[in-house]
Amino acid sequence: MDRTARQIEAICLVGKNACVRAGAGSGKTLVLVERIIHLLEAGHADLDEIVAITFTDKAAAEMKARLRSACRERARESDQDGTRTWRKLERRIDTGRISTIHSFCASLLREHSLELGLDPDFSMMTDTERTLLRKQIIRETVHGMLDSGDDSTVRLAVEHGVFQTQQSLESALRQATLTERIARWNPFDNAKELRTHWERVAVEEHERRLSELPRSRAFKKTWAALVGFEGMCTKPEDGREILRIALVELCDLIAKSNDTGEIGRTLENMLALWPLKHVSRKKHWPSPEAFDQLSGLQSDLKDLATRYKPPVFDADTESKAAELTSAFYEVYRQAEQHSTEAKKARASLEFEDLIRLTANALGSNIDLRKHVSSGIKYLLIDEFQDTDAVQLELARHLMDEGAELFVVGDSKQSIYDFRGAEVEVFQEAENLTDTL
Repeated sequence: MDRTARQIEAICLVGKNACVRAGAGSGKTLVLVERIIHLLEAGHADLDEIVAITFTDKAAAEMKARLRSACRERARESDQDGTRTWRKLERRIDTGRISTIHSFCASLLREHSLELGLDPDFSMMTDTERTLLRKQIIRETVHGMLDSGDDSTVRLAVEHGVFQTQQSLESALRQATLTERIARWNPFDNAKELRTHWERVAVEEHERRLSELPRSRAFKKTWAALVGFEGMCTKPEDGREILRIALVELCDLIAKSNDTGEIGRTLENMLALWPLKHVSRKKHWPSPEAFDQLSGLQSDLKDLATRYKPPVFDADTESKAAELTSAFYEVYRQAEQHSTEAKKARASLEFEDLIRLTANALGSNIDLRKHVSSGIKYLLIDEFQDTDAVQLELARHLMDEGAELFVVGDSKQSIYDFRGAEVEVFQEAENLTDTL
């Protein structure tokens, strides 16, 4: 099959991390298969030193089938020694490290189960089993803490009711990986610090949004459209024309400013232009449609400016929210601990546990990380747009010890939102690599 120059570049690239942005039908699987073949053919790595991650078992099976076919083709084209080498590789493909992320993690956890405190024969829970266990753990945790008079649980029960508290805990436990990530960046143990943290983050986020406003597509598009109405009004005193001129001037100030404080003040001045101070008539404009279009643009700009208002804090509301959140997290931690103990007693894990435990193990155990990554020279990941932050964290641990990362994906194609996939993670991966 003929390959494009871009595909050849991706196949042959070595010595750096790379991210290939490719849409459906662009030959992504071909590139991954041919890249593996190239790494083997050029002597860059042995088959066992290449890890290829797919996101479905079907995709892994298809990749293995294509690799076997490629090996047979190389065998036919080679001399006697080459034929023997490629046939041997073909027989090894089935045991190659080409699998889903869950299978990769399960294999790693089983291999190092003793040092990680796991039963090497752990089983995977079915959806029904994990749902029933989760409900049982939460019910026993909440009622047990209520019976003991635990302040956090009592407050949650009074504020939200026992049923709603249990429902919220079930949701948090179902998304344990996400909950842990959020907890990592929030001081849930201290309500006062949590409230201060929230306010600081809100202010920082507001500043960030203001700094990006001059470059935002919505702002530039609306500004340009308002400029396009120059000279259309037959009466300079028309209220819409006066407003248009003022808005264009303020937009010009925003576009030229690098000072978020100035941008914020300009937006406040923009909102102060409403309500209109002068009468406006449709007859002053080329057509009723033009008048309505201008009115719509001005309303759009008003809405945009409103969305960029600085955050307003209510001390009582913020304090109460922080206290309830801290209380919720305390009960969640108890439920999560009980869940971990119950699964350990049953020698079983959830699919989400596989990735979380692997990422945590590689992140906290330097010796383990070095041992695992020493056997991986090249890490290839397909459909990377369907990856979440924990999976990227896992990949980064392996990259830290020298594995070259090669990811393929298309942020416009994410199909696994229900699994917690985050398109932003694909964009972060692009920042870590050279994009092809």
